[in-house]
Amino acid sequence: MTLTAAGAAVVNGGGNLPDFTVTAASTTGQTSSATANVNPADTDTNEPLTLTVTPVDGPFVEDSTNAGDTVATSTANDPDGGDITYTIDDTTNYAIDASTGTVTLTAAGAAVVNGGGNLPDFTVTAASTTGQTSSATANVNPADTDTNEPLTLTVTPVDGPFVEDSTNAGDTVATSTANDPDGGDITYTIDDTTNYAIDASTGTVTLTAAGAAVVNGGGNLPDFTVTAASTTGQTSSATANVNPADTDTNEPLTLTVTPVDGPFVEDSTNAGDTVATSTANDPDGGDITYTIDDTTNYAIDASTGTVTLTAAGAAVVNGGGNLPDFTVTAASTTGQTSSATANVNPADTDTNEPLTLTVTPVDGPFVEDSTNAGDTVATSTANDPDGGDITYTIDDTTNYAIDASTGTVTLTAAGAAVVNGGGNLPDFTVTAASTTGQTSSATANVNPADTDTNEPLTLTVTPVDGPFVEDSTNAGDTVATSTANDPDGGDITYTIDDTNKLCHRCIYWNSDAHSSRRSRSQWWWQSSRLYCNSSLYNRTNFLCYSQCKPSRYRYK
Repeated sequence: MTLTAAGAAVVNGGGNLPDFTVTAASTTGQTSSATANVNPADTDTNEPLTLTVTPVDGPFVEDSTNAGDTVATSTANDPDGGDITYTIDDTTNYAIDASTGTVTLTAAGAAVVNGGGNLPDFTVTAASTTGQTSSATANVNPADTDTNEPLTLTVTPVDGPFVEDSTNAGDTVATSTANDPDGGDITYTIDDTTNYAIDASTGTVTLTAAGAAVVNGGGNLPDFTVTAASTTGQTSSATANVNPADTDTNEPLTLTVTPVDGPFVEDSTNAGDTVATSTANDPDGGDITYTIDDTTNYAIDASTGTVTLTAAGAAVVNGGGNLPDFTVTAASTTGQTSSATANVNPADTDTNEPLTLTVTPVDGPFVEDSTNAGDTVATSTANDPDGGDITYTIDDTTNYAIDASTGTVTLTAAGAAVVNGGGNLPDFTVTAASTTGQTSSATANVNPADTDTNEPLTLTVTPVDGPFVEDSTNAGDTVATSTANDPDGGDITYTIDDTNKLCHRCIYWNSDAHSSRRSRSQWWWQSSRLYCNSSLYNRTNFLCYSQCKPSRYRYK
């Protein structure tokens, strides 16, 4: 008889095994039963469960505590080996993991800490499946030893005033010192970022370019406020007064008006052409506005002081008149003003003078069979006393090309072919046009255009191979080929002096053959490109057939 797993568990759990009855049954039909008592069924008593709750080290920090932060750990031991479950009495501020016993803060508990309060004590209970339980109370002490103390800030301006005309961007205005008793990291900001800059880490305040300009312009620097902010949430602000901001007086404004170089050109002047530039300086840094006394002939840019012609002023110049003097006034927002009179002299000294053009052919003739497209033919030089930009064109674009900017004339492929073919290049006309409206033309003669002689034409006439065959020759059969070559490249036409004899074909035979057998197979065919060979008359019978005419001729 043995224990089942359940029976073993009873013993291992500290319980007593129950009595049991055994029955014996025989095949004869007899049975007998006996009850047994396992005494003692278990000699071990149910030992108590132990529990330890350990709070985490160190206090929670105000404003830095979150729900879920661990408060304590729980450790329980049941010598009888039962399964243990953990519970906590305060479920408002705490949560406990039933399996591990880890205690964490709830949102309410975290709020207690972040609000500066102390967390209450709590009791953890461990219960085993053997029936044993154990409880332990934990004290989170101190639950919060930190109260969020206020941050302090001191802003200290530098000693002595800033000096006009000697102040620069980056000059130190003040230092800032902040202290957070709660130990947070501190960042500094400033309210006026136009005139001042602040180092976010150190709190040092310096001038910007705009702030330095205020001082150098004779103005007073405005007050500014520095704010220090800590990562604990504490902030503090302090306003500083730069006193005195500037001890220097308001200096006078200076103005210079500079007319443009060179006169205006009659018939080439337009409204909007610049007459003069104006430069004003206010040492006190005010904003400057420009005006002009003569608004009939001139216009002025109020911001830049640039003076330009109106349509009426341009008409004065283009009509040959002189522009009048004018006065520019510069006024600063500091109250300072300055005026300067400008004289456009001479206002117009130029009449639109004619453009001159010279076209110069290159030295030496072009050589037949040695001339190429791109070879320079001539150079062009134009001058516009009125200073306009010049563009060159040519009338003959078949044989010549011209560089529009330089006026250099070169041969095209067609022009080179004329020379190489023994021909003479034609004259050409170059025109120079200026942006002032002036133009000039010049005709050039490439002389001599070609000094090479016209080389002789060669002709070769080649008769076809073999004689013509009687009764097998037809009008149109080729008699000969002609090949002619003109080194000068001309087109070639062929003619012939005898247009009739070429149509005749002659046969002859010796007298013996004719008198004895008259067999055509003993005749010889003689073809003459021009005529029947008369040298055969005294020793042969000679028969000519005309392939141009139906008649037959016999010669002896």
